[in-house]
Amino acid sequence: MVNGQQESGLVLAERNSGEATLLPLEQSGRFQVYESKKIALASGDMIRINGVKQ
Repeated sequence: MVNGQQESGLVLAERNSGEATLLPLEQSGRFQVYESKKIALASGDMIRINGVKQ
């Protein structure tokens, strides 16, 4: 989870363990940041899921 951005431009994130960490922006090609939110769907709506990796 991204917790905010410092004045210097560094991005503060939280690991799954709850530990705070700075995102290595010089390696931004190695990670993705996204926003989690609920959306309303109805029966028959078509959705597309991209980039599922584990």
